[in-house]
Amino acid sequence: MKNKRPFGYWKNRENIIKELKRVIRKINHFPSGHNLRKLGEYALVQGLRKYHNESLNYFRVEMGYETVEMKPSGYWKSLDNALYETRKFMRRYNYKTLPNQEELKNLGFSSLVNSIHQYHGGFRKFRKEMGQPSDIKPKGYWNNWKNAEKVLKRLIRETGNFPTQKVLQNLKYSSLANAITNVHGGTNNVRKRLGYEVVKRNNGVLKNIDVVKKEIYRIIKEHPELRGNFPTTNWMKDNGQGSLYIAIQKYHGGYKNFLELMGFEQKQVESGKWKDLEFTIKRYIKIMNEHKFTDFPGAFTLNKIGESSLGAAICKYHGGFPVFRDILNQHLGNATKKVQLEGLLNSYVGGKND
Repeated sequence: MKNKRPFGYWKNRENIIKELKRVIRKINHFPSGHNLRKLGEYALVQGLRKYHNESLNYFRVEMGYETVEMKPSGYWKSLDNALYETRKFMRRYNYKTLPNQEELKNLGFSSLVNSIHQYHGGFRKFRKEMGQPSDIKPKGYWNNWKNAEKVLKRLIRETGNFPTQKVLQNLKYSSLANAITNVHGGTNNVRKRLGYEVVKRNNGVLKNIDVVKKEIYRIIKEHPELRGNFPTTNWMKDNGQGSLYIAIQKYHGGYKNFLELMGFEQKQVESGKWKDLEFTIKRYIKIMNEHKFTDFPGAFTLNKIGESSLGAAICKYHGGFPVFRDILNQHLGNATKKVQLEGLLNSYVGGKND
């Protein structure tokens, strides 16, 4: 249950900014109205409307984030305008295909989503206008076991692992995840049908430190994205290993002690370090080098590889991802992206360890 704010709390602009910063730490970017409502931040939305006769855009500017350009009345009715704005943001954020409407809303493009539905025939037709294949499956598509089986086997080939519900959702297969739960008997039943061992832990089994150690080694072996490192707390929570994290905290001395017990290097960043721009750039480039990224990774990619603290720091202290990418680019002037990337890697990594 959320703490009740004192009377008059929302009249104070500093409190609005404080609450917005709290939300930013949670989602790693400046929130849209859709984000706030989805997160249940109705009191914050109401406070903005009732006491501050301003849009979120004013607070964007005040807090140092890039402003969202207000469009003239009727702007979104034009198909050319909608296509232009879509291609512009896809280039900027390195999207190769049009993301789904939920992701667009989360990125703050609710007006584009509304225009696609209201004026341009919906997402399926709009994708055709952009020359992209539609990714919308007909109703009941995932209820057919053959369709579900085909995609699951492909994902297993690509990743080497049976995908968790969280992984399916991150890969935009939420409808498939729902069908597994509601139609195909749940994750363990599907694992069994595909020849995988059913994952089932008896109550109390994780009190045994040897069992937990074995699980950690299995995870490291089966997930190459960890690159042999101990999984972070966020990685465990996001990949269906929340009970393992809880056991480490509750029964085995906490995350830091358990990591040292298993002989892994403690990678926790010292308090206040993330405020240092040079440190953040160096860490970002080091991760790009380690994972051989060919482009600047965003919050989703950083979260996936267990570097959510870096993404949060970029949003909290360094202006968000668009501003941070511009800062990186400025180090090499107007060079092409490939040259910029190579130069940054040489400047900040240089083939040597930190």
